Amino acid sequence: MARLRVSPVETQDVAHEATGPLLPIELYTVSGHQLGWMGPVTGRTSDQLNGTDPLRVAELHEANGDTHADREVIDEDHGLKWSEPERDELLFVVPPPLLAPNRHLRLHRRLEEISLDVGPFTITGLVHIRPGSEVGDFIFHSNRRFLPLTRVEVRQDDEPNWWRSFGVVIVNTSCLTWLSGRR
Repeated sequence: MARLRVSPVETQDVAHEATGPLLPIELYTVSGHQLGWMGPVTGRTSDQLNGTDPLRVAELHEANGDTHADREVIDEDHGLKWSEPERDELLFVVPPPLLAPNRHLRLHRRLEEISLDVGPFTITGLVHIRPGSEVGDFIFHSNRRFLPLTRVEVRQDDEPNWWRSFGVVIVNTSCLTWLSGRR
């Protein structure tokens, strides 16, 4: 079955039945900054992005200066418009927080500080890599295209200049143009 390709600014009605609270998500794409809601959030967003099921986002719209933190949780889906943004268009994602963090989802990894250039953004944060792995090998030779970073700072030096910090950002490694780490 062929899929209709939709630019990230446009939306496509998608049948979706939400069964839990919808949480705010931010998408930074090749064409801009978008906000929406996703849910119910039952696992890590990075696992969903690296999976094969479509990413479903409710009420996807241009940010217009708003941020993830400016929005409330939606308790129920009352006829919301759902979209499936193309993963190829994503530079990075600011995921919703896990409602009930599960200690079984946390993996014991070595922390390495890295800096990445993704589109017009410079992203600095901690990557959690397997013991014994090198940063570059872990990023480029992994079967995971979307890489979560923690304790993140994002900077855009182009106009408009801005800087923000996030607890977690998930980077599309296929969009990297520069990588710097300790190793």
